[in-house]
Amino acid sequence: MNKDYIDCKIESTLHAIGARICVERNHQNLTRDDLEELSGVSSDTIKRIEAGCVVKVDKFLRIIFALDVPVDMFFPCEVTSKEDMAKRIKCMIDELVEQ
Repeated sequence: MNKDYIDCKIESTLHAIGARICVERNHQNLTRDDLEELSGVSSDTIKRIEAGCVVKVDKFLRIIFALDVPVDMFFPCEVTSKEDMAKRIKCMIDELVEQ
């Protein structure tokens, strides 16, 4: 792997994480100001995260903990087979049922 490949993977991962945070925030009917109040992270920083910008890990974690969702929900995973995808979906459904 070369540096350009890694840079590209980082950028796409940050955008995917930001999009997931935005979706979850909207799903919980929270504005950025609401999430700022819950997390202690400024609404400008939340906007930057949702846009895929680099931020400090503690800011990211504050947002995840304020949203009260599993950390791994925000990291895209590569699925190698249909069986792996089925297992992941089953786990997600089981978690929803438990709530």
